[in-house]
Amino acid sequence: MHPWINNQPTYTSYPLPEFSGNPLIEALAQLPYNQDDAIMRLSSLPIFDEGERNLPAAMRMFLPARLSRFLFPTTQHVRFLNHLAIQVFDGYSTRNPMNAAGQQYLHHAATQSYFVPVIDPGTGRLSTISMVCGIPGIGKSTLIRGCMSMLGKPVIRHSSYRGQAFPETQILYLMRNVPDQCSAKAFCKAYGDYTDALLGMPLYAKFFADKSMTRTHYLSELRRIVVSHHVGALILDCVEHLLLGSPKDVSEFIAMLINMRDELRVPIILVGTPRAAEILKSDVSTSRRIVEGGYHELKRPESPDDPDFSALCEILWSYQWVTKPTDFSEPMRDLLYDLSQGITGVMITLFIAAQIEAIDSGKEELTKDLIKQVYDQRFKPLHSIIDALRTGKQSIISQYDDLYPKAFDGLKVDPLLSRIEEIHAQMAANQERSLGIMDAVEKAVVKERKEKLDAATLLQAVTAPDTGLPQALQ
Repeated sequence: MHPWINNQPTYTSYPLPEFSGNPLIEALAQLPYNQDDAIMRLSSLPIFDEGERNLPAAMRMFLPARLSRFLFPTTQHVRFLNHLAIQVFDGYSTRNPMNAAGQQYLHHAATQSYFVPVIDPGTGRLSTISMVCGIPGIGKSTLIRGCMSMLGKPVIRHSSYRGQAFPETQILYLMRNVPDQCSAKAFCKAYGDYTDALLGMPLYAKFFADKSMTRTHYLSELRRIVVSHHVGALILDCVEHLLLGSPKDVSEFIAMLINMRDELRVPIILVGTPRAAEILKSDVSTSRRIVEGGYHELKRPESPDDPDFSALCEILWSYQWVTKPTDFSEPMRDLLYDLSQGITGVMITLFIAAQIEAIDSGKEELTKDLIKQVYDQRFKPLHSIIDALRTGKQSIISQYDDLYPKAFDGLKVDPLLSRIEEIHAQMAANQERSLGIMDAVEKAVVKERKEKLDAATLLQAVTAPDTGLPQALQ
């Protein structure tokens, strides 16, 4: 059976009337009790056994790539997790299939061929659209998948609830990239094909392959998917692709999203680079509507002294498969920051490549000279970007969104880095299909590593409200 499908959900009762008696909410994993619990559950650390250092070098060279799925949450990650969980739970609270309003909502999806705005009669609320921005490589998509996986498996198959038959299939979230064509048809087809892949059956691909269907038909079918399968959130990654279309295309696409938000009562999460914020500048009214759920910017650390960056490096450093492991030090942290400028994707890839080099060369030790050597020899396509970030050269930084993807494409020419990227992509695919909750071994590792950190640093208050729109749009 598919590991990303939960065929035997358990239901957890909530004392809140908004959540009580709603199988779509009660089938999800419980919300974190506190910030400590959130950090533990959001962490994604690889299996690690010091005894593996005794394995032959030919075997150990494969092990550092486990870090491709590494995620140790920072305070801004936990803050975003809280907001995302609230939106998903809030969206489900207005779509309870066990009450009259929820049944009416499902009935419209099954019988109408057009969008019908449905507002919760108790609150008059509609769902929200929120945006997550961050420079390429900072870990936006990994964070989104980690947060959603913490809530449950992507697909939940119900059979009965509190003694009543309830043969429903619930999809926790649908996450796809915004198509380059910036068209409603391509957008709907991407989600339809992905739904078939999740459900393991060809339900929608045939419809979306019919070229005689109009834009209205495509949107109507996507509406049926969202409503009939109780989708918890629609997530659009790579929103910056919208800028490849004409102003008219962009305007129509955003209008479509707003209509979907209003009519489907499902939260919509936009994920993109800072360049995606350019989309908001064309119309302030539209801007405010598509970030009513919050504007979250994942910022890179400004210096190696950043508490979150220090904690991240210390945890990462403990995963050494070389036979001569070294202790973590501030000079090593400073070097990792200097060569990555705090970009998580670069730092982790460099750490993986350095370990493989240390094992392959027989040096079996991570030194500053070796890490610098790997950076100089294997990461040349990234040098101009890292130099620009290091010096604050705005003329290049402003082009970062375009330069970074091209630079990483350049890294694929290197056989070692290309293999690491393949493993990273496979890890991401596996993450989509897995529960995302760590097994007992991983939990033990997290607990052991976490106890070494300054709790006051990691668990500082994360409940401060978002600032809203970016400064440039206020």
